[in-house]
Amino acid sequence: FHSDNSMRFRVNAAERMRIDAAGRVTKPYQPSFRAAKTNVQNSISSAQYVIYNAVHFNVGSHYSTSTGKFTAPIAGKYFFSQQALAVSTTEANAWMAIMHNGNQASTRYLSHNNGHSSHHHTIILDLAVNDYVQVHLGQGSIHSGTGHERYTYFEGYLLQ
Repeated sequence: FHSDNSMRFRVNAAERMRIDAAGRVTKPYQPSFRAAKTNVQNSISSAQYVIYNAVHFNVGSHYSTSTGKFTAPIAGKYFFSQQALAVSTTEANAWMAIMHNGNQASTRYLSHNNGHSSHHHTIILDLAVNDYVQVHLGQGSIHSGTGHERYTYFEGYLLQ
């Protein structure tokens, strides 16, 4: 125990986990990322993988801004979330998928709300070491570019 009544776990002098006196656990090296699409000014169109270029955080550098893939460094259960804003509210058949090793793991159609067409979904996946997850725009067009990063993003983290 430390003087503040916390329990600290270290490897080679670097703190890897802490349990404070209230029982809260922090793990500063837990794999996690959040990235947004800011490098195209208008939109991207269907039948392509979405590459999120603006990284807000990337603990462990397991998300690649060149491929759009998150690659699992350790086997476990991972939580992923993805959101996009469609270019037009008339895109009734627009859809996106979270892909696991190139296969659809979760697919969602864009829904319309108050003149905006938005898309959001989450999934928990059981990944092996070196499995990868990425987002595919199957049909439609989504907003990207500066100012749209709050609408078009991809994020994930290791649960256990």
